[in-house]
Amino acid sequence: MDTMEMKRVSIRISYIAIFSGLALLMSLSGISKILIYPPVPYLKFDPAEIFDMMAYFMGGLEVALITTFIHFIGLALIGGDVIGPGMKLLAVLSMILGYHVGVKISDKYIVHLGLSTVTRVFIMSLANIYVLVILAPGFLEIFTIYNTLFFISLSGLELLMIALILTGVYNVIHNIFSISIAKTLSQYTKNVFRSRL
Repeated sequence: MDTMEMKRVSIRISYIAIFSGLALLMSLSGISKILIYPPVPYLKFDPAEIFDMMAYFMGGLEVALITTFIHFIGLALIGGDVIGPGMKLLAVLSMILGYHVGVKISDKYIVHLGLSTVTRVFIMSLANIYVLVILAPGFLEIFTIYNTLFFISLSGLELLMIALILTGVYNVIHNIFSISIAKTLSQYTKNVFRSRL
């Protein structure tokens, strides 16, 4: 391994350490507890995803995937739960992979962002069907509040559809928010590095 290759490897390892650490710290900071998504109270906007996405912008796909898995492992070990961290893992992976495919097929940012968002909504809809129908159907009862609010009577499949629509909107917002901020911060960081070299 020559000097340049060693330098590249060192930089990638540094990115993984920095961004996985920042993502985990942000998740554990509790800030997401105040950034709730009112239509579905158990969903929170977690700024930690910004660091997972920054790992992609700064270090590439491999760095982002390793960072995301370290983030997941840390949350699972600390929380003693895999469902919540597992859903976050799926959300972030689908966001990153969708964006990466967008980069491969187009040079337009709107395509990157759009494909990432569609991929995330699709994957998370499938994951939510599994959780709400098979793994933890009790969560579906949360959505009966809309029966009271709108004087309607929904149950079963109708409640599931409401849950998927509201969760889909959440994923659209979260995806756009996370990518936009991560891209801006990454570009700023790169410009600062260039100016000091």
